[in-house]
Amino acid sequence: MDPETPAPLTPAAIQPAEHVAEPVTSEAIEVTDDFYRSLRRRLRAWLHRKGKAFAYADMLLVAPDLLHLMCRLALDSQVTGSDKTRLLSAIAYFVSAIDLMPEGLLGPIGYLDDVALAAMVIHNLINQHGDLARKYWAGDGELLEVVQRIIELSNKALGSNFVRRLRILSVARRVKKA
Repeated sequence: MDPETPAPLTPAAIQPAEHVAEPVTSEAIEVTDDFYRSLRRRLRAWLHRKGKAFAYADMLLVAPDLLHLMCRLALDSQVTGSDKTRLLSAIAYFVSAIDLMPEGLLGPIGYLDDVALAAMVIHNLINQHGDLARKYWAGDGELLEVVQRIIELSNKALGSNFVRRLRILSVARRVKKA
């Protein structure tokens, strides 16, 4: 393996995740599943055309899994209001046509900033909602390892200044009134 090529995010063996569904309307599930499946298909097709040389393929393939996780956490009653606000903001950024790296202009490579922001938001929530996040994780591999690897790859792919700006967006601290 070339030293410049990042190691894959996912293990060779796919391990099924256990999910316990919260009550959600069938319409919401249908829309989420349609978008989730569509995004995964488009990314796989684009990456297949790029071939093995595309160094950040694994990072892009995690995009639908992160979006799915953020949606599930945002709908869960155990997640606090301020954490839901962060999740919903990251979801809005993810699906927005206008962001720092627009998918409409750049193609699937435009999802790199979305994936980086999602990973940072999830990383910030893992301490408080780790068990819940692991319960909803539909991706391959251990969630914390995947998120940390994405953050590491984001620095390399997007540059530390770009990632620093995304990190500021993801942390959004509460200011208490005196």
